[in-house]
Amino acid sequence: MFVLTTDNDGSRKLILTIAVLAGTPAFSADDSPTATYDGITYTIQGSTTLENSTKVNVLATPVTTGLPAAGSGHEYRSFSLDGSAGLTGKGFLRAQVTQSLRLPAAKSWLRRPVAGRGCAPPAAARRSGHIVARRFQSKAATCVSSSLASSPH
Repeated sequence: MFVLTTDNDGSRKLILTIAVLAGTPAFSADDSPTATYDGITYTIQGSTTLENSTKVNVLATPVTTGLPAAGSGHEYRSFSLDGSAGLTGKGFLRAQVTQSLRLPAAKSWLRRPVAGRGCAPPAAARRSGHIVARRFQSKAATCVSSSLASSPH
């Protein structure tokens, strides 16, 4: 993440340049631009007071003057704080990056009960300690189960 004060038009303004995953779609034109790619969400926020938000502009061309290469699999994107050209006070920009939790695909025995067995997991899964919790709604109904625990071994 880099903070610069000059973009390609030569005017001084507050600019934030970040590296994102290559292939990240265009950021939204909202007051706080957002883009999501491959489970990662980037949100850019700005303010002049740290109390109220200020619109952040997405620059058409990233400002990379003096920056190292973005790195393999990444590309630069730049943003400016709206109204920061000639700003006499303070300005703040921040990038928030979050990653979605990716859960493993549900086992087939979690999705449909076997006649006579309810939602009981296979014996191998019970022995390995991977089953954390299960709740039966009725003997014939499907159950709610979680298999996110790691093996106790």
